[in-house]
Amino acid sequence: MTGPIYSLAHRDRAEAGIVRVFRDAGATVLKHSGKDEPDLFVGFHGAWHAVEVKSGDKAKLSPGQIEWHAACQGEPVQIARSVEEAVHLVKVWRSAAAVQRERDRRVDEMEAP
Repeated sequence: MTGPIYSLAHRDRAEAGIVRVFRDAGATVLKHSGKDEPDLFVGFHGAWHAVEVKSGDKAKLSPGQIEWHAACQGEPVQIARSVEEAVHLVKVWRSAAAVQRERDRRVDEMEAP
């Protein structure tokens, strides 16, 4: 056999339900498998959000994940452990997008002749 050998990355058992919540809300979800990097990149209301999926309350970030999260120059990486936490993230992201739209509207009004 020639060529690269690919292995399937381990996916947390909570991931399928979490992805479904994001997609049902209208988000674009990209599954990612880079070492120590977030599991999901979620495009929602004009922004990309990095999400680390962990199954259960006791699942911890690896030292490499902690380092990656700390070095990330974008918005903080979110951690989702359940469908309920994913629903909460959707609500927060919607609120943030609404605040940004209102801010943009006010700026546009101030700039109008």
